[in-house]
Amino acid sequence: MERTFSYINDERIGELISSAKRYAIYAAPSISKSTAQALVSCCQQNSGLKTHIVLDVDAEPMRLGFGDREGLQFLFEHGVVIRKATGLRVGVIVVDDEAGSMLQPLRSFSTSPTKHLATRSR
Repeated sequence: MERTFSYINDERIGELISSAKRYAIYAAPSISKSTAQALVSCCQQNSGLKTHIVLDVDAEPMRLGFGDREGLQFLFEHGVVIRKATGLRVGVIVVDDEAGSMLQPLRSFSTSPTKHLATRSR
């Protein structure tokens, strides 16, 4: 039985991107360095690959734990065209005609996320 929902992390995103033959579309609040490296590597190996990268390039997604500065910097350094979508908080990855996934990017916290929860005092 095929799964309706599955966990998708940077490693799986990299695998999907690496399998691209014709096009790869990545839209998300931000991007990690490992995903950025997979995109650039795939483009370098396949000059005919069409890519569309849509990100919220503001600092806010990174403050919220989406992606990292190094990922954006890596894309900028390699001349990747990034379309801007301020306020984007969900993600989509589409590779060729066969792979497509809706995803809620995982937030990574440098500290425990429980420290960010509100507490009531008695």
